[in-house]
This record gives sequence, C-alpha cells and structure tokens, in this order.
Amino acid sequence: MIQKKIEIEDKIAVLIIVIASFLRFFNYSDWSLSNDELSAMARLQFSSFSEMIEKGVRTNDMHPIGVQSFLWFWTHLTGISEKAFRLPFVLFGIGSVIVFYKIASQWFNKTAALFSLCFFSILQFPILYSQLARPYSPGLFFSLLFVLAWSKIIIENKSISIIDKSKIKWFSIFIISGMSCMYIHYFSFLFAGIVGVAGFAFINKKDIKWYLLASVLMFIFYLPNLNVFIYQFSVGGLGGDGGWLSAPKKTALLEYCFYALNDSYLVVGLSILILMVSAIINWKKIKWTKFHTLSLLFFSIPALIAYFYSILNNPVFQYSILLFSFPFLLLLISSFIPFSEMNFKMIFLLVFTVGILLYSTVIENNFYSKQNFANFKGVASRTIEINNTFGSENILNTMNVISPFYIDYYLNKSNVNIDMYRCEVNTDFNTLNRILSNSNKNYFLFGWANTFHAPEIDFIVRKYYPYLVEVDSFFNSGLTLYSKINNKERSFKSTLLFSEKNSFEIPKWNNDSILRNGEVAHDGLYSSRFNENFEYGSTFSKKISDIHFQKNTTLQISCFVKGNVANASIVFSVDREGSSYIWRSVEIQPYINDVDSWNEAFMAYTLSEELLPNDELKVYVWNPSKKSFWIDDINIQVIK
Repeated sequence: MIQKKIEIEDKIAVLIIVIASFLRFFNYSDWSLSNDELSAMARLQFSSFSEMIEKGVRTNDMHPIGVQSFLWFWTHLTGISEKAFRLPFVLFGIGSVIVFYKIASQWFNKTAALFSLCFFSILQFPILYSQLARPYSPGLFFSLLFVLAWSKIIIENKSISIIDKSKIKWFSIFIISGMSCMYIHYFSFLFAGIVGVAGFAFINKKDIKWYLLASVLMFIFYLPNLNVFIYQFSVGGLGGDGGWLSAPKKTALLEYCFYALNDSYLVVGLSILILMVSAIINWKKIKWTKFHTLSLLFFSIPALIAYFYSILNNPVFQYSILLFSFPFLLLLISSFIPFSEMNFKMIFLLVFTVGILLYSTVIENNFYSKQNFANFKGVASRTIEINNTFGSENILNTMNVISPFYIDYYLNKSNVNIDMYRCEVNTDFNTLNRILSNSNKNYFLFGWANTFHAPEIDFIVRKYYPYLVEVDSFFNSGLTLYSKINNKERSFKSTLLFSEKNSFEIPKWNNDSILRNGEVAHDGLYSSRFNENFEYGSTFSKKISDIHFQKNTTLQISCFVKGNVANASIVFSVDREGSSYIWRSVEIQPYINDVDSWNEAFMAYTLSEELLPNDELKVYVWNPSKKSFWIDDINIQVIK
C-alpha cells in the first residue's frame, strides 16, 4: 500500500485546527443558554414531532425545519443539559474549520490557506456562533461543504457525469450539502443559491443537464419544508409591524466588517498589513483570478442583499446571518500571499499571527469572561441564593422574561416560586400593582432577562417596598431585591432629586383654575375635571436646571384617574428653543380597572439624552377624544 506523504503545511494546519477545537470546546457549556437557544428548547416541548413542526416551527419561528427537527431527535436521545444541547454545534464549528482549509488550499495555495485558517480558527465571531445551539454552525459547515463540492465538480472543469465514478462522491455531497443549506437557514439557502447560479459561468456545456438535475433533486428533497417556507414569508419577519429588529444604519456594513474582525483595530491593522504587504511584495506576479472574484462576490452579495432588503422591505440585517459568507472575506485578505516553503521566517510569521489573534480574542475582548447574551443562568442562580438567604417564604418573586420556560429551565430544581413571569407593558404594571398591594411578604425580588426593563416597575414597587437591598446587573439582564424593612446595614433608598405633587387643592399649574372641580376627589376636596371642552390638562413646567433632570436620572409620574379615559395619555416633553426635543406618552386606559373608582396610572423615563440647563420640562394629561373623567394627585419625581 502506497502511503501519501503529509506535507508540512498540512501538519501545521492540523495544529491550528487543534487550537480552533480547543477554543470552541473551552467553556462552551458553562455560560448561560441564550434567549434563542431557550426558545428552541421550549419549542421542543410537544408530545409529537408533527405538533412540534406545526407549533414549534411553522407558526412560531422564522427558520426552516432542519435544525429544530434535528434537536427533536437529539434531545430525545441525550436530554436537555447544556453540554449535550450544544455539543453537535461545536462539532459542526470544528468541521467548518477543516472544510475551510480545504477550500482555501484549492482556491489559492497552502501558505495563503494557513494564514486565512489562523483568522477563521481564532476570531471570536466564528467561535461564538460555533458554541450556540442555533442554525449558524451547521449552516456554516454545509455552506462551506457545498462550496467545496461545487469546486470539485465545477471549477476543476471535469465531467460530473453520473457515470463518472470518480465524481459520484462529490456529486452526492453537492446535493446533500445544498439541500442541508436549504433546510437549516434562509440565508444559508440564499448563499447556496448564489453559489449555484455562479456555477453556470464555469460549467462545461455538456454537464449542464447534470447540474440542473442536482437542482431539481434539491428542490424535491425540500418539498417537506415548502409549506413552512410559504407561511413564514407570508407573515413577515423580524422587523416591521410587530417586529423587534430595526432597519440598519448607513454604516452597518462597515460596522459588520469591524465586528467580524474582533471589533479590534489591532486585528483590522493586521488584516490590512497582510493584504497590502503581500500585494506590494508580489505586485509583479499578482494576478486577479476567478477565485478572487468568487471570494469577493460570495462575501459581499449576501451582505448587500441583507442590507438593502432590510432598508427597502423588512429588517433582517444581523451579523449572525452573514456568518455563512464571512469566510470568503478571510480568503480575500490572504489571497495575495504566494506559496512559500515553510522556513523559519514563514513559521515565525504564522506564530506571530496566531499570537496577535489569540491576544485580541482572549485578552483584548475578554471572550471567555464576558457575557454576549442575556444571562438567564446568572439571574436564576442569584434568585436561588437570595431565596436561600432570606427564606423563600419571605420573598415575593417575579420575573420579566419572554417565556416562563426560559427561567424555569434554571429554577426547576429549586424551591423558588415565581408569582409573575411577564412585566413589560401597562397592563402588566397594573397586574404587578395588584400583586404588590396584596402581598404581606417583607421582600420583593424582580428579575429580568432579554426584555425591556421598564422604569415604571421600580416606581410601582417603591410604593410598597421602598428600600433596596441588592441590585445585580448582567449583560441585558439583572435582578433587584426590595424590602419593606429599613435594615441600615444592607438596604438603601434611591436619591430623590426633585418632587412636586399637585392635588388641586389650590391652583398651582397652568389651567388649574379652569379645570379645578369639587364634585369628586381622590384626596382632599378638589380634582381636575376633563370633558368635551378640554383636550389638554393642567401643565407642569420647569427648567431642567431647577429639577436636576439629567442623563441617567429617572423621571417618575403618577396620577389617580376616575371615569372613561378612552385614548387619554400622560405626556411629558422637553422643549428646546420653542420645539420639542423629547416627547413621550403613556396611555392611561390599561390602568383602569373600574371607571367608577379611582385608579392609579404610572409613567417613567430614564434619560439617556444630554439636556441643556435652559431646556424646559412639561408634564400634562392629553385627552384627544375629549372624554369626561377626573384626574387627581399628580406626582412628579426625579430620582437617581
């Protein structure tokens, strides 16, 4: 048997792949499952596979059925521990590194391939998405495998005839990997389509029938997902009406490239240095090849489609969906490096490149010590510790999460009971207010993860639990422990910077004397009466310098309301030189439990803008439908 000699470049590549494997395996199951991973896990909790596809994918997701179907069978085999859940995705990530090196070696040369392999192995972008149990690492693996098979049967310009036994393997891989891209993610589907179309520029005419046959077979194999595809695209996407993703900024593509290169000027500088030095040194020998063109197109077209589709139609632009085409940017960066013998100089340059990239990822970016997504695990762990410290019988626990499953996954082995799982909009605040008013427990704990942490919550809670005992903050998540008890050693109050209350007992604000009414009152003898003649209520007005409302302070407004408020809102604005600089409103209706009783409504706003001392704050109630109701005891505070 003749043994094939392993070249020194391939031996070095193996060492780099070992580094890549270590970086992807290290700590992969220790950090919290992300919101998307917990969502995928929650959407597996159905009694049958068909029910999971219908309720867990088709009507409750924006991805094809591939990864969720795989997870259904995988978790039934292994369970849902973090380690088992993420393991296949780490392996796909490592497999992507191997396939990438094969493509780079085939398209350019093994020296250039080694340098691009260093980047792909060590940059935090591909590492991070290799550790997530989401479609990204399998989508990346099959996208690269599709390009490799495509190169073997198209770019090498050899027959792909089905009777050519030497090509049957790559023909089969081409179909399987293309079909997998279609089932995994719509952008890996798009990427495979771009690669497939590019093939018509290179394929031998006599082989077009086999190329078209492959396309037909992929479509036939994709039919089980077609119904899901049609439904998901008919209801929209992540942005637009009801969506959470906004349109990208003008600089989004540049910011993406910077992010992909570790958000690091050091790595960007290294990339530019490699590109420019290799081009300058070899400028006489430089030849722009079809592989340079393909690398440029395969990288840029998906990014441009994502960007302009997000601008013109519906926002989908996220860095994660561009992972499938990202490797071709790295090929471009190293593409002008000529083949060179592995002497001391070349090995030193490779070691230097690896060292810079490791420094950037591990130290400069603190990749293994920072949280990239909301920390459900951290919130749950602290919740359990706090309940053990103060006694679960003494604590009212609430959470603000998209689904109870997301936090219960980490709380299921504890004795912690959650009384409320969602607190984000006015109707939730009303429910929270009722729960708090009926509670006889001395402590109240509020946790949140991957949701909007509304400042109204703190305002409402402080009515009943005025003292802060503990505040824990994580990335896009956190928790706060409040207390009814003033324990000087471990509790504190926020700082009150300004406070004013109008009970309408005496005229204080603009229009008070006109709207002041003695028919009913929440407290005292008078309230403020709205009817068909009054669209705007009494107006509080003060200069910003007089109320200490500045960046990172919170404006809190509350009032009591009785009657049919319809579309009425609490409004505050900050006026600058005669025009509104900030304008916010909150509808009162969700706070109304009984139109014949007094109901308390809340509004809060944590300031992120920079205000000027002469800017003017205004607070009032707006009654656009001109309904009849009463307002009393408007309370305005600025706290820090």
